[in-house]
Amino acid sequence: MTDFTTLLDRGHRRYKDKYLKKRKFGRCEGCEKPALLLEYCDPCDCTVLLLCEHCYAELLDHEE
Repeated sequence: MTDFTTLLDRGHRRYKDKYLKKRKFGRCEGCEKPALLLEYCDPCDCTVLLLCEHCYAELLDHEE
Protein backbone atom coordinates (compact mmCIF):
# COMPACT_ATOMS: atom_id res chain seq x y z
CA MET A 1 0.00 0.00 0.00
CA THR A 2 1.35 3.41 -0.90
CA ASP A 3 1.03 6.49 1.22
CA PHE A 4 -0.42 9.83 0.20
CA THR A 5 2.98 11.51 -0.25
CA THR A 6 4.09 8.89 -2.78
CA LEU A 7 0.88 9.31 -4.78
CA LEU A 8 1.27 13.09 -4.73
CA ASP A 9 4.89 12.86 -5.91
CA ARG A 10 3.88 10.58 -8.79
CA GLY A 11 1.19 13.04 -9.86
CA HIS A 12 3.63 15.95 -9.79
CA ARG A 13 6.17 13.96 -11.80
CA ARG A 14 3.59 12.95 -14.42
CA TYR A 15 2.40 16.53 -14.79
CA LYS A 16 5.93 17.92 -15.21
CA ASP A 17 6.95 15.26 -17.72
CA LYS A 18 3.74 15.50 -19.71
CA TYR A 19 3.15 19.25 -19.87
CA LEU A 20 6.31 21.15 -18.93
CA LYS A 21 8.97 19.29 -20.94
CA LYS A 22 9.42 19.09 -24.69
CA ARG A 23 8.19 15.81 -26.11
CA LYS A 24 9.49 13.99 -29.16
CA PHE A 25 7.61 11.95 -31.73
CA GLY A 26 8.94 8.45 -32.36
CA ARG A 27 8.55 4.79 -31.49
CA CYS A 28 7.95 3.82 -27.88
CA GLU A 29 10.64 1.57 -26.43
CA GLY A 30 8.00 -0.35 -24.48
CA CYS A 31 5.26 -1.13 -26.99
CA GLU A 32 6.92 -0.07 -30.29
CA LYS A 33 3.96 2.15 -31.30
CA PRO A 34 4.57 5.57 -32.86
CA ALA A 35 3.52 8.30 -30.41
CA LEU A 36 4.60 11.42 -28.55
CA LEU A 37 7.25 10.22 -26.14
CA LEU A 38 8.11 11.03 -22.53
CA GLU A 39 11.58 10.57 -21.05
CA TYR A 40 11.69 8.10 -18.16
CA CYS A 41 14.87 8.04 -16.06
CA ASP A 42 15.18 4.74 -14.21
CA PRO A 43 16.33 5.49 -10.65
CA CYS A 44 18.03 2.10 -10.21
CA ASP A 45 20.44 2.00 -13.16
CA CYS A 46 20.17 5.58 -14.49
CA THR A 47 19.01 4.60 -17.98
CA VAL A 48 16.77 6.89 -20.01
CA LEU A 49 13.82 5.37 -21.85
CA LEU A 50 11.53 7.10 -24.34
CA LEU A 51 8.00 5.85 -23.64
CA CYS A 52 4.44 6.65 -24.70
CA GLU A 53 1.97 7.91 -22.09
CA HIS A 54 0.49 4.46 -21.46
CA CYS A 55 3.83 2.71 -20.86
CA TYR A 56 5.08 5.68 -18.80
CA ALA A 57 2.01 5.53 -16.53
CA GLU A 58 2.42 1.76 -16.06
CA LEU A 59 6.09 2.15 -15.09
CA LEU A 60 5.30 4.88 -12.58
CA ASP A 61 2.47 2.83 -11.06
CA HIS A 62 4.69 -0.23 -10.60
CA GLU A 63 7.79 1.70 -9.49
CA GLU A 64 8.75 1.08 -5.85
